[in-house]
Amino acid sequence: MSELWLYPLRKGQTLAGFSWYPLFGDQLRGSTFVNRSVARGVAGRADIGTALLLWTEAFASDPAGTLPDDDVVLAQFAKYGTDLDAWAAARTGALYGWSPCLVETEDGDTVAALGHRVIAREVVKMLTRKIGHDQNREAARRAQRRARVKKALAAMPAVRPEWVEDSALHDRIADLLDAGGVYINADTVRGALREHLGVNAEFRKAIKPVPG
Repeated sequence: MSELWLYPLRKGQTLAGFSWYPLFGDQLRGSTFVNRSVARGVAGRADIGTALLLWTEAFASDPAGTLPDDDVVLAQFAKYGTDLDAWAAARTGALYGWSPCLVETEDGDTVAALGHRVIAREVVKMLTRKIGHDQNREAARRAQRRARVKKALAAMPAVRPEWVEDSALHDRIADLLDAGGVYINADTVRGALREHLGVNAEFRKAIKPVPG
């Protein structure tokens, strides 16, 4: 039986776009890690700074909160560069609380990594908040684009009144224009109606652009 624990996030679950990470100063100051590091003198105190560098890399990793079990990469993360001997001397202290774990990939396999149970608990909370923020931001963006489509439709004399109030139609037009990277205005909404939404011939004629 494997002694590795299963990390709570899988590959692809990141905190991309987040640049703020919790430190929990009271918990850190009174932690076994800090107390042991300080008791070791200058070398131990240096481990605290190295650990902080590794924590920031972990928050930015995929999945969030993990580190690669690779000393060459870890030495780079810890700012030791190619000095693997110096990293080896600092490794045990700087990686206090970290242990090998398994990370589930998007296709159902697992890969090895290093995980920290306290950090793992926090990144799960952070990811939940991030998903909520992203969903709210996307909902606001879609609402704004629907409003622009509705305004453009309302300005067209040939449009049926019910179309002006049809939010599903507004979404469809907005999605069409989104897919093409097109800004929403009267001309682009008119073009979406003419070319993509199968409006009848009489309406297509009525919404031809006015010659400038």
